[in-house]
Amino acid sequence: MRLDRKRDVIIVGGGVVGVSAAYFLAREGLDVLLLERGGIASGSSYGNAGLVVPSFTSPLPTPEVLSKGLLFLLDQEGPLRIKPRLEMGFIAWMWRFVRSCNRSHFRKAVEVFSRLNREGLAVHRELADLGGAEFEFSQRGLLYLFLTDKTRDHAFKEAKHLKELGIQAQPLSREEVRGLEPSCAPEVRGGLFYGEDCSLRPAEFVHWLADRAREAGARIVTGAEVFGFETDQGRVRAARTTLGRFSAESFVLAAGAWQPVLARLLGRKLPTEGAKGYSLALPLPDPCPSRPLILEEKHIAVTPYRGFLRLTGILDLTGLDLTIKKRRLDLVQAQSAQYLPSVNGLESREVWRGLRPCSPDGLPILGRLSPWSNAYVAGGHDTKGMSLGPLSGLYISRLIIGQGLDGMERVLSPDRF
Repeated sequence: MRLDRKRDVIIVGGGVVGVSAAYFLAREGLDVLLLERGGIASGSSYGNAGLVVPSFTSPLPTPEVLSKGLLFLLDQEGPLRIKPRLEMGFIAWMWRFVRSCNRSHFRKAVEVFSRLNREGLAVHRELADLGGAEFEFSQRGLLYLFLTDKTRDHAFKEAKHLKELGIQAQPLSREEVRGLEPSCAPEVRGGLFYGEDCSLRPAEFVHWLADRAREAGARIVTGAEVFGFETDQGRVRAARTTLGRFSAESFVLAAGAWQPVLARLLGRKLPTEGAKGYSLALPLPDPCPSRPLILEEKHIAVTPYRGFLRLTGILDLTGLDLTIKKRRLDLVQAQSAQYLPSVNGLESREVWRGLRPCSPDGLPILGRLSPWSNAYVAGGHDTKGMSLGPLSGLYISRLIIGQGLDGMERVLSPDRF
């Protein structure tokens, strides 16, 4: 098969969003070429918590950020941290982020995510019906754990609001939590159980979906780094890569935290910041959680799989810095042990870090990249990428074949910035 022939669509990025777009576009009968500079699922799609969470409707910017003061984001022991940089792009991102930390935007974002999450779960279930056993898809629910009465009571209050949007939660006392999960520490003050939430093994899922995209006719080329585009008369004509020149009728940028780098090649500024997170793969502790957990005060996710337990946490806004900071990494296991004593002292089998792509208003960035009539972007999902990645790929396919998104075009459009 010739690589240099003109395609219907070229996708840049081999994470969950790019691979999902390739799958759905190829399923529509389009000639698709996906270009990835590294390997499939080699970025933030690899070692994340693997959660599919219709319950998670909160955007990254919240009113609490301002009420507590932005200084808490500089806390070396906190789950969220910002590394200030004297760069215009970062300063502009922070300004938009602060402006989004209000109750009005929060309510609108929750409504948007309640719809996206519902549709995203439906897409995941469709894919799981095709091969969920191959990537450990399961619906065991998600249990939030609380160490303080204040955090627990706030979460119970928010759960009542989510019930109005059709998201059901079951509040649990400390005794009920211990009955459901004996691995929890006696200090846990209560829990909140969301029965619809699911989990999967993220890298295995993306590789499985890439195989399905190939079966549908998509071509996937790894080791191809895009360093330029050719444009003419308001259209992108070709991508210039380390493996040569590739032309197409339409182009999709799905490069995660590196999205702004590609957008600049097309003369656009996309407000996406990389937020570094860490995960540890531990041997199964005894006792071991039987379902995914969220350790709420520390913002740590715990996901049990066959053969290992994954702890995922930390959100450090440090740009494209992939340096492993041991002090931050060590927090994940140490803070997890406050909720789950059995993980204390276990030696990790694998350490991972990746960059979650974050938009300043907390909503995904998806749609046509003006002024180009045939270029599209999809990203900015922060910690919801695995949950919403397949839906984003489906949305992009709909836009390219000329269908609408039932009112979501304006909400998610990159032109909102």
